[in-house]
Amino acid sequence: MKNDDFVCKCKELSIEEIKYLENERGIKTLKELVKHTKAGTACGGCRNKLKEMFKFNLK
Repeated sequence: MKNDDFVCKCKELSIEEIKYLENERGIKTLKELVKHTKAGTACGGCRNKLKEMFKFNLK
């Protein structure tokens, strides 16, 4: 996987992995995603992208 394929480069979290977590693990909110993956907790560079992806389910 190329470095550009990651939404969160620090935690190596891709869009495909996020979709898998939504479908298979029932993760529906940004808060659940962060709790499960720790995405957005290192450098913070992906926070806006994650917020946009979960703009209807931020809680």
